[in-house]
Amino acid sequence: MDIPSKNDMVIENVICIEDVKFTLMWDLGVVELHLPKENYFYNKDYTVPIHFHNNYELFYSDIPSEVLYENETKSYSPGFLIIIPPGQKHVIRRSAHPRKSGINASMGFTIKKIPVTSDIPLFDILTSLFKDGYAEKISPKAGEIINRFDPDQKDTVAHDRFKMSLMLHELIMMIINSSSKSVEYKNSVNISDSNATRAYKINMIISNLYRQDITIDSVAKKLKLSSRQISRIIRSQYDCTFKELVTKRRMERASYLLLNSEKTVAEISGEVGYNVSKGFYNAFKKYYGCLPVEYRKNNSEVNGK
Repeated sequence: MDIPSKNDMVIENVICIEDVKFTLMWDLGVVELHLPKENYFYNKDYTVPIHFHNNYELFYSDIPSEVLYENETKSYSPGFLIIIPPGQKHVIRRSAHPRKSGINASMGFTIKKIPVTSDIPLFDILTSLFKDGYAEKISPKAGEIINRFDPDQKDTVAHDRFKMSLMLHELIMMIINSSSKSVEYKNSVNISDSNATRAYKINMIISNLYRQDITIDSVAKKLKLSSRQISRIIRSQYDCTFKELVTKRRMERASYLLLNSEKTVAEISGEVGYNVSKGFYNAFKKYYGCLPVEYRKNNSEVNGK
């Protein structure tokens, strides 16, 4: 029988979004398992025992990393965001690499459902995504956001609740958008007066419907706003047009599929909402500066595939 020993846990911030209360944590306490030394994960500078937390652990690094679980070790290329659920025995380390990491971000968090009327069942979406752990390639901006949450960082937003809330919105969207799992939800008619929250909901609708022939009018109808209001909110919050925001979501998904699947370009074109491959090729080249086949080849070589 394992006898756990706990370190102190410092809770830094509580943010509520939709029907979720997020508690963000640093200086995490761990529940160390008293296991034989051969179960320890040796690194150059330290030794870490297999352990678990009573909260989610989030980790991002732009160099290769490894996670040792009870029965297997998983290796991840640079740029993966890893979320380990409560109670899962593990230990994380960054792999040896000739280049010093530019971004190495981590934190713990809990999510709790709160009794509010919400347009989006965010608690159900996130618990579904994180149930068996989360490991997806994601933009380096995610690591930058996570580091800015840390109160010990120079450029922290930990003492500005409004900025922290907006950045947490952005991080959540990045996590959902980068997931290989599909996300679905039902709309309600409740609308917040906050343009930041409206922008978040617009982005959620686009993330759910970008595979279809989505229009600004259809989004406006769902949110009971005018097309002009939708356009103004997107311009103020994302500094782009509605069409550019839809294209951004499609291109992010296309990039993920090119680098993480064996699907053909034609298959990916249809999956991200283009009925005609020529339209996809033109949009992709304009967004990334090269054709999809070149993008896959160049990035596969960088990642050593």
